Amino acid sequence: MVATARRERGEPPGCGAFHCLLVSWMLCAVTLAAEAQPLDRRTIDATVIAIAARVDREYFDAGDGARAAAGLRRRLADGRYEGPFAAGTLADVLTRDLQTETRDQHLAVMVAAAPGAVSPPRSTDDGRAETVRRTRAGIERAAIDAEGIGVLRINFFFRPNEAREYLAEAMRTLAPARALILDVRGNGGGSPETAALVMSYLIEKPGSRLFTIVPREGAPTEYRTHTIPDGLANGRRPLFVLTSSTTFSAGEGVAFLLQQLRRAVVIGEPTPGAANPGRPYPIDTGFVVTIPNGRVRSAIDGTNWEGRGVTPEVATAASVALDVALDHARRAIQRH
Repeated sequence: MVATARRERGEPPGCGAFHCLLVSWMLCAVTLAAEAQPLDRRTIDATVIAIAARVDREYFDAGDGARAAAGLRRRLADGRYEGPFAAGTLADVLTRDLQTETRDQHLAVMVAAAPGAVSPPRSTDDGRAETVRRTRAGIERAAIDAEGIGVLRINFFFRPNEAREYLAEAMRTLAPARALILDVRGNGGGSPETAALVMSYLIEKPGSRLFTIVPREGAPTEYRTHTIPDGLANGRRPLFVLTSSTTFSAGEGVAFLLQQLRRAVVIGEPTPGAANPGRPYPIDTGFVVTIPNGRVRSAIDGTNWEGRGVTPEVATAASVALDVALDHARRAIQRH
């Protein structure tokens, strides 16, 4: 479960996997020493009680949240958390128990710092800005081969203000491509607004409804395609989306929606099925719990990919998905 917890931090390379949806950015303040630090019984009890209360109060489905919280309290009373536990082990056990109750892969506990530790001295904003610059906002590749096939590989959806210029630069590079392959095999999610921005380059209809996020309380938030300048939006050329068993959250969402819109052919492996967006909540004992506080609803049919993932039209191992897509793209170009 450590990998699940790390993906919810939305960590950059060198600090964990790229995995999150609507989760506010968190700097990698956790050290292995902090995760391995033994916990006393009082800290364990306080952690379980506080996480249960927060899940009960914040989880987007009130009934499921109450049931998950009750499950933690029952396990605490039954002695499941007596330990001894290191902080990292307790986070993994709590994550597993919460996901057993809800089947929600976004619901996860992680170690924020050693219990009682102060906030890290390094600026989170500075660390994030450096990551955006170093990774070019998660865009690993934007290139066209000799046959006119473009490949855009995006590993994370940073916030729109961080990603917009990098994405525009990539799409300018890819503008001459006769067919396009969008590679999200290593995409762990991120900003839903940026996911909508990416799709805006591929649909060519500004203002088109894509999806809505419905919170536990309050008004839903609707996401539509953006107006793309300079004629860079292209909804006509053949499009293929690559997926893997580790494509997560908003990375799955892009594949899911483009597939529903019949805009793209999905090639690769079925995805895990993590749709519910959430955010991290700090716990005073040195933990953070990420809690989904909204439900995604596709504008096409009101569904989402939670629990079922995205099923590719062309099923193949992720390791060879690009080669398979290139073959499909060549044939598509010949037909056009």
